[in-house]
Amino acid sequence: MLEELDVSLLRALQALLNTVSVSGAAVRLGQQQPAMSRKLGVLRRLTGDQLLVRVGNQMQLTPRAEVLRPVVDRVLAELAQLSPHQGFLPAQMQRQFTIACYDFLPVERFADLVGELVLASPASSFVIQGIADKNDFVRRMCDGELDVAITSRMDIPGVLRSSRLLSDPLAAVVRPDHALAAGMDLAVYGQARHISALERARGAGAAVDVLLAAAGVRHEVAIRTQYLSLVPAMVARTGMVFTTGLRHAQRMAADHGLVCVPMPTEIGSIVSYLVWHERTHLEPAARWLREQLTLRLRSI
Repeated sequence: MLEELDVSLLRALQALLNTVSVSGAAVRLGQQQPAMSRKLGVLRRLTGDQLLVRVGNQMQLTPRAEVLRPVVDRVLAELAQLSPHQGFLPAQMQRQFTIACYDFLPVERFADLVGELVLASPASSFVIQGIADKNDFVRRMCDGELDVAITSRMDIPGVLRSSRLLSDPLAAVVRPDHALAAGMDLAVYGQARHISALERARGAGAAVDVLLAAAGVRHEVAIRTQYLSLVPAMVARTGMVFTTGLRHAQRMAADHGLVCVPMPTEIGSIVSYLVWHERTHLEPAARWLREQLTLRLRSI
C-alpha cells in the first residue's frame, strides 16, 4: 500500500473524507468526477475498505474512514512543511475556494476584492456563504467545507488559527425625522425601539449587544430578522433604530435616504477576525487567499 500511495491519492482521500462526496471532492480538487471515482476505487483497494457507502439518499463514512480522516489531515499538513512552496502561480491554479462571512462587510470593497481574486486566478471559482453561528462555521471548517471565515466571534476554538482583520466603530441608522438624526444622545437611544439583524441562530450577531452592554447602554430590540436586506425598509417604515458598524451604516444611509449617526467612541468597535484551520496553514493556495483578503480588507 505504501509503495502505491502517493500525495495525489492522499489529497483525493482527504477531499473524499472531508466532503463525503465523490462530486464534492472532484470540485474541491478541480478534477472531473470520473477521475475522482477511479481514485476512490484505487483507495478502496489499497485500504481494503469501502470508505464511503450509500445510506438512504446520502453517502456516509465507514468507521475505518472516520479513523483515517484525522490521520490523513495530519500527514498532509506535515508533508506540506517539507516544501518551500516556490513557484506557486495563482493564474495556473484551478480550485474552488469557499469563504464564510457576514453580509455587513463593506460592499464595494468586498466586491472589488472578489473581482481581483477572479482576475488573479481565472480558472478557480469562489463560493461566499453566510455564517449561522460559531458552531456552524467551526464544524464546516473542521470538516474541510470552508477555506476561511470572517467573523466577529472572539472565542475562536484552539483547533483554528485567527488574525485580526477589521475594526469598525458602531453607528446607528435612523430616518431623517428621527430624534437621533441631529446627533447621538444615549438617553434618546436607550428609549428608542431597535431592529437587530444577523439573527440566523441563537447568539448570532451578538457583537453589538456585547459592546453596548459593556458600555452600560440599554436598548430594547423590537424586531429581530435574518434578512439584512429588509432592514433599510424597516427603519424607514417603523422609525426604529438599527445599529451596526460605521462603514455599513454609512453605505446603508447613503443608498436608502437614511441618516448615519456615529456612536460615542468609548462604546468600542466591532472587531472582525480571519479564521482558518491548522491543516491549511501552509497550503499555498489557501495561504494566497488569506493574504489577498488580509491585504485588501485591512487597507479599508
